[in-house]
Amino acid sequence: MIKSILKKVNLHFLNDKKIFYRLFKTFIARGVSAVGTFFFNFALAKTLGVGEFGRFMYIYSIFIGLGFFARFGMSSAILRFASIMFSNKEFGKLKKLRKDVFKLFLTLSCSISILVIVINFIFIDYFFTGTSTKLLITFFAISLPFYSYRFIQASFLKAFKAPHIAPFIEAGLMSFIVGLVVVALDIFKVDVTTSLSAFIFLTSSIFISITGYF
Repeated sequence: MIKSILKKVNLHFLNDKKIFYRLFKTFIARGVSAVGTFFFNFALAKTLGVGEFGRFMYIYSIFIGLGFFARFGMSSAILRFASIMFSNKEFGKLKKLRKDVFKLFLTLSCSISILVIVINFIFIDYFFTGTSTKLLITFFAISLPFYSYRFIQASFLKAFKAPHIAPFIEAGLMSFIVGLVVVALDIFKVDVTTSLSAFIFLTSSIFISITGYF
């Protein structure tokens, strides 16, 4: 009787220890991710200047909003269903869910990107002068599927009981890479413009999405 009670208490303690360890790792990961985001903002603000940085962040904020439409609430659905499938070890269903989500997401995000590019080339001259803003929007539009897909990947990681990795996929790693490249180019006296920054953002999003997929 006593041994049975002690065994239950020990198991409860071990479970609590695992939960605490996961929370601690997630807390550290989110802290590092926040540092990456701060470095991203600092590097761009210092390199581009106040005016150009403001224009970059204005367009960037619009595409963050478009990313929510591109994901179409799939992140919440993934957390709900994929976590159950993972716990029940239904890996066949999990693989099918991942493929179905990828197809739906790709259709929605690419449709939005194409629509934005078309509108950009037809109407942008009525609101902005010069080609820099047109290039800025174009690079962000192309990056939208890759940028938004990182949040889909992060949702699967959370469902797979790896929430401590998710913050790096969502924002931290990409923000740090963009900031690091911008600073490196500035050190080598390369003229870093908003368009070039958006192109770096695009290539970083592609890199993170491809490596995260595999």
